[in-house]
Amino acid sequence: MRGCDCHVSNRLLLAQALEVCRYLEAEIIAEGIEKPGELKALRDLGVEYGQSYLLGKPQPVWGKVCVMAGGF
Repeated sequence: MRGCDCHVSNRLLLAQALEVCRYLEAEIIAEGIEKPGELKALRDLGVEYGQSYLLGKPQPVWGKVCVMAGGF
């Protein structure tokens, strides 16, 4: 997800990849979200799940695995 907030070409490529995932009805989980701007860009693109140190430290399997869009 690095750079999706500031590089137009990265964001366009990501948007196309997300379109393919949605067409295939695949669940999308963003990883490696390092900056608040990247998080905002992903939300704007409709990504519902994410995991990264920005959102919280790793948790055991019985803890949360992904954070839902409304909660992160």
